[in-house]
Amino acid sequence: YVRADLPRNLDGPFATFVKLYRFLLTRVEDSGGDRAKVDDVLDLCRELGHDLAKYNVVEEQYERFGHALNAALARVAGEEWTDELSKVQNQFYVIIARALHKGAREAHAEAEPDGLNIGATVVDVQRPTRGLAVVRLLTDVPMDYLPGQYVSVLTPYAHAVWRQLSPSIPANPARQIEFHVRAVSGGELSASLVAMATPGDRWVLSSPLGELEIVRNPAPIPEQEPGEPAPTRPLRGDHQDVLIIAGGTGIAPIRSLLLDISRFSDNPRVH
Repeated sequence: YVRADLPRNLDGPFATFVKLYRFLLTRVEDSGGDRAKVDDVLDLCRELGHDLAKYNVVEEQYERFGHALNAALARVAGEEWTDELSKVQNQFYVIIARALHKGAREAHAEAEPDGLNIGATVVDVQRPTRGLAVVRLLTDVPMDYLPGQYVSVLTPYAHAVWRQLSPSIPANPARQIEFHVRAVSGGELSASLVAMATPGDRWVLSSPLGELEIVRNPAPIPEQEPGEPAPTRPLRGDHQDVLIIAGGTGIAPIRSLLLDISRFSDNPRVH
C-alpha cells in the first residue's frame, strides 16, 4: 500500500536517499561525539521531516522501512555484515527516523486548522514561449508563505511526483498564486505540466520552505514629545545594496520579492 503512493520510477528517489543517508552517517561519524554537531544533523532531519509530512508517512512506515533497509544492507554486504554493524546501523536509523517523524508532527501542528496540504484550482495558463508555462491558481484556503520561498506541488500530470516550485507573487488574501514552469528534457513532470496544464485542473500545494529574502533594515521609529510635529522627510533605514542575478524561471521568486518590497517606501537599492 506504500508503493501505490510513490512515483513509478524510483531510481531518482533511491539515489537521493543513498546520498543523503551517507551524508548523515559521515556527519555523525566526523562529529567525534560533539553534541552540538550531532544536534545539527538532527535539526536537518527535522527540517526534512517537515517536508516529508506532505506524504502523511506514519510511524509504522518508518519502522518497516528501517527493517527493510537493514535487511538490504545485510544482503548486499554478505559476510562483511556483522552483528555489531547491524546494531550500530539500527541505532542510527532509529535516531534519524525519530527526528524525521518529529519534524512531520511539527509541520502538521503548524498547519492546523486548514491542514498541511492545500487544494488549488488552475484558473489560467499562459505559454509565452515554447516550453514555458505561467500557471495561475486559486487555493481553496489562503496559503501563507514568505516571498522567495518555494512550495511543494503535486499535480495530475505525473503520478505521485512532488516538485518544488517558487511562487512568482507574494501570498495574498485573494488566494492567488502563480508559478513559472519550464519544460526540462527527460523530466518526469515539467514537460507534461507545460503541455497539459488546463484551467479547472486540481493541484495540491504543501510545505513552504526556503530562506531567500531581501533584508530590510528600516529606520527605527523615533520617540516624539506630545504635540511635536512629525518628520517632514521619510526616515531612511540602514540598508545594504542588493544585487540580484537570475535567469529563466529563476526570475519567479525574484519577482515575488520585488513585488513585496514595493509595498514599502524605505527599501535598499536593488540592482
